Amino acid sequence: MARSQHPRRLGAILALLVLSSAVLLAGPVPAASAAGDDGRLLLVMDSSGSMKEPTPSGQTKIAAAKDALRRVVRSLPESQQVGLRVYGAKVFSRSDPGACKDTQLVAPLETGNRARLLQAIAGYRPYGETPIGVALQQAGKDLGDEGKRNIVLVSDGEPTCEPDPCPVARELARRGIDLRIDVVGLAVGSKARSELSCIARAGRGSYYDVDSAVGLANSLEKLSTRASRPYATTGEAVTGTATAQDAPTIGAGDWVDELGPDGSPTGTRTYRLQREIDGSTLHVSASMRSDPSVDDDGVRLELTTADDGSTCGGSGITAQRTGGELLSASTSAGALGVGGTSTADSPCVTGDLVATVERQNGTDVGPLELRVIEEPPVEDVDALPASRTPRSWAAPPSGRPTRTVGGASFVDAPLLRPGTYRDTIVPGEVLTYQVEVAWGQRLTAEVHYPTMSGKLADVVSRQSPTASVSVVSPARARSTLSSSALQGPSSQLALTDRGETLGAGTAAVAYRSRAEPEPVQGASLAGRYTVIVFLDRDDARTNYVVPFTLDIGVRGQERGAPSYTEPADDPESTSASPTPSDEPSATPAEDSGDGSSFLVVPVLGVLVVLGVAVAGVALRRRRG
Repeated sequence: MARSQHPRRLGAILALLVLSSAVLLAGPVPAASAAGDDGRLLLVMDSSGSMKEPTPSGQTKIAAAKDALRRVVRSLPESQQVGLRVYGAKVFSRSDPGACKDTQLVAPLETGNRARLLQAIAGYRPYGETPIGVALQQAGKDLGDEGKRNIVLVSDGEPTCEPDPCPVARELARRGIDLRIDVVGLAVGSKARSELSCIARAGRGSYYDVDSAVGLANSLEKLSTRASRPYATTGEAVTGTATAQDAPTIGAGDWVDELGPDGSPTGTRTYRLQREIDGSTLHVSASMRSDPSVDDDGVRLELTTADDGSTCGGSGITAQRTGGELLSASTSAGALGVGGTSTADSPCVTGDLVATVERQNGTDVGPLELRVIEEPPVEDVDALPASRTPRSWAAPPSGRPTRTVGGASFVDAPLLRPGTYRDTIVPGEVLTYQVEVAWGQRLTAEVHYPTMSGKLADVVSRQSPTASVSVVSPARARSTLSSSALQGPSSQLALTDRGETLGAGTAAVAYRSRAEPEPVQGASLAGRYTVIVFLDRDDARTNYVVPFTLDIGVRGQERGAPSYTEPADDPESTSASPTPSDEPSATPAEDSGDGSSFLVVPVLGVLVVLGVAVAGVALRRRRG
């Protein structure tokens, strides 16, 4: 099948690359960060005479760049401080003394300046020389010396003027750790590629070569949203200790800490869990993103009694791949235990507990999120329906896809209705989606990767990255049934160019499911379940966009809701900002394409956005 040549795709590529650096500018920030603190982004655009040349599709380079810039400007948040500098736009002749100083700040760094940026983009024309060094010097002055600063340089050729831009970039980078320079080489030759790569390395950034890539135009909006949003955690800050003797006391709610390397002083975190209701069930989870550089990074969670250290529950999880998976260890302590035993008078049910989180094999430092749910006792457990494990796979309905944008974490996961959605994913990325599942209902999800062609087929068949789909409960407990055991699609496989289908689902949600082993046990709370789609990074560290469709199904009638002895609170009303919308996604459908378009970008720095879980259930929040 011949690869289509859409005249705007090169512009889409450029927009993607420019926006990919915006996430690096924003960087990890706490949930309580001030509005508008998105850092400063300066776009430095080549307007030299060579930008008049056509791209393989027939569109000129300058037209492609302008299309891309317009998309960028329309996608960035209003709080983003962004400006535009051009070079080579005014002086035609190299013999003119001003040719090698030809650079202008056509849109100053401001917030809410979308109209001004669009006007500036329309106004500049390809004209003169390529004074990259001078443009970078001026860009450094534009950005100042403090705060998060990102320069994104776009050029189609090597510099033609002094000073040498590579030392200039190195000097700018020395001014502070919060400045980086990312470079996009637009259809450049080997010499220009080498010089532009040097600028990126010296500026602690990444170089992107778009010489022969064909963009996924339909994925641009989604990718720009993904790239421009900062990482957000949810919960109140807490600092756990290495031992239980001096552990901080926390109650029901969401908490954020930092987990260090295995064996380090911060590699073990301990907390005292305050129980406020006798006989309640405490659901506890510890979530983190695995270290991408370690094959078997993991986390373990143990619950013990505060009085004598008796074991009340525990679980651990280990990453299956090296792309940076979303890991969540979850356990609970309540009157109804595995096997249906009643332990209402146990210290695990009547007193405070100690939660111990241990890092296993990881070598980096990253956010750790704790969720503590205190579920009130139930009036008549025996009157509730027994757990029901499906006997066969129930494929979700499939229809015309609606476009959606998967979350970068559970905080910003979109809330979806049952239906068919389309999205895109890149290697090393976690995407999250939330679905409301009531008592008595069962969730199923299928991910369909299309038959691929052209260069996307070549790179996927050569690298065969592992793709997976899974489901976690509102308590972040693993709930993914073995779909293959139910004669359904596998939940994990090596992606090929032939097109693949993956599946994941839960048992029917029932209170008494907590008496069953995993993963049936995971379906014991009603609320927002989270579907996690993951594509492992490949060995070559290439970055390419893969389209897919996601079918979501919720089956069964609402039944078996427990009657609690006192009201239970809803955590969604107090989640830290930003939160997923309370309204399910219903974006108008668009053409889903055939999967033949793609982007291949050699990536020197893989963009990884950490994900942590937020879900909705009957939650007993911490009382002040």
